[in-house]
Amino acid sequence: MTHESVLPPGHTWFEIIKRPTLAAFASAFAEHAELHASVASGPVIGAAAIRHFFCATRTMYDTIAFVRETRHSGPK
Repeated sequence: MTHESVLPPGHTWFEIIKRPTLAAFASAFAEHAELHASVASGPVIGAAAIRHFFCATRTMYDTIAFVRETRHSGPK
């Protein structure tokens, strides 16, 4: 069992969200990253837009929970 397999869903996300700059945040993403969230009207595309989404929702919700993570490492 690896260290990553015992972490709850979203643990890595919370670490990324805390990064202080867009450059540090963006370094965690592929060039055309997409975030699909039930509270968004459609996919949030690109690291800058994803960071903006989390900055905006941070003030709107008491908690954010991750129920599933998907990783894609190949071409679309």
